[in-house]
Amino acid sequence: MFWITTWIYPTIGTITIFNGPPPNCEGDIDSDGQVGLSDVLIILSEWGCSDCISDVDGNGTTGFDDVISVLAVWGPCTG
Repeated sequence: MFWITTWIYPTIGTITIFNGPPPNCEGDIDSDGQVGLSDVLIILSEWGCSDCISDVDGNGTTGFDDVISVLAVWGPCTG
């Protein structure tokens, strides 16, 4: 069983602790819990590939639209 605990502190913001695998989110190709540079690098390394994990937009080929899709959701996965 997995659980999520969130604390909100007025002076420092919100702290969330996940017990389990990182949350899934579109654009998090390497499943590290955030969309970042490593995800863009995977797209670039698989450029032009058909039906690869880096095909974020699901059109069948890794390319420019996949980079844009990843940049649009840049940052930590929230659940």
